[in-house]
Amino acid sequence: MSKDRKNSDERRKRIEGWVLEKKVQRAREEIPLFLRSAGKSQSAIFEACDWYRRLGLYREAFRLVAWDERLPSQISGDSPLGRKVLWAAWMLNAMGAGDIAVALLRRLQLKQAADHRVAGEIFLTQFSPAEAITHYERMAKLEKNPTGYFERLGRVSFADALAQSGNEADAILEVRRITHVSTEPLLLGICASAEGEYLARARRFDEAQNSLEKARYWFPEGDPSPDSAVLDKWMGYVLAALGDSVRGDALMKRAEEYFRTSAVRPEAWGDIVRLRVERGLASLEEARRLPHYPGWVTGFAALLAKPEPTSFGTKDAGLRVDLAAEEYSANGCAYRGLPKEVRLIAGLEIAGDWGISIPSALSWLWPDEGHAFLELEDRLHQLLRRIRKVYG
Repeated sequence: MSKDRKNSDERRKRIEGWVLEKKVQRAREEIPLFLRSAGKSQSAIFEACDWYRRLGLYREAFRLVAWDERLPSQISGDSPLGRKVLWAAWMLNAMGAGDIAVALLRRLQLKQAADHRVAGEIFLTQFSPAEAITHYERMAKLEKNPTGYFERLGRVSFADALAQSGNEADAILEVRRITHVSTEPLLLGICASAEGEYLARARRFDEAQNSLEKARYWFPEGDPSPDSAVLDKWMGYVLAALGDSVRGDALMKRAEEYFRTSAVRPEAWGDIVRLRVERGLASLEEARRLPHYPGWVTGFAALLAKPEPTSFGTKDAGLRVDLAAEEYSANGCAYRGLPKEVRLIAGLEIAGDWGISIPSALSWLWPDEGHAFLELEDRLHQLLRRIRKVYG
């Protein structure tokens, strides 16, 4: 074995240990050294992407697969470019740039079970269950090892898509089948939490509470994670439905705070606000702003009851914007079409203290420019400078 290969293998083992132990800084320092020792081969790049993904460092993963040329309309998912584009779509979606992620995904001709699993996950988080189910069904047909751990996780996501489409009964049956053939503590916790969610969606709240309490047993105590935040979300919803609004709202707010500070897609925390509105726990201001928040993915926006047109900001503002009509007026002069800076001003005013993450803003303002995503942030800062100069 060559010295470089030996160094690469030793680094791989160290990094994998740090990723498992969530030692983010140590892994972050070592991954670039691993890539250099491995010659930045395609397999090494995707291995590094997966470490970054598991650590929640989606931007770092995206940088490894970014490209700067315009893409053809159709790309084989098995080609080197196709592998990069799939990873890019996955990471962009995780960051909150969902519109760009879906635009990239629609260019790909996917042929592998694992790739359809990723596509299903993207459409699931886009609140597009029909498209997610299509990919999960293709995944199942191509699966070579249906009893593998990640394959079973993919089936849980398939059950999520069934429940999201309103088919809670089949979702419950599917996740129970997975539970019966699983022994891994984390997977058992995910399955119990998922079943609790489906029961809650079906308004079987007593059964849902029992299932969610079982899930808590399998998750590490005091170790915040996306899985435990999802558990808090649905346990809070169930408790509120059963009359314990104080504890229920506290759990839902804890989950909302986790997702809001985790640099993930805004629908992750927006759906919690939606459920709090449904249970009468959100403030009137939250309920008023939620449907108008800029950049919700289409599937999620469709879940929100949109009230009559609502104005935000001061009544005597010199700048007035109608996002729906794509019109605005400034100092008494009316204009058709919205410059990017005017759209951004309106979006920030509607968002209020929720704010808009940078990836979400880029996806909202430039949904068709995934090839230039890393350069879009400079454009955003230019817009902000212009806003300060022109609009004060």
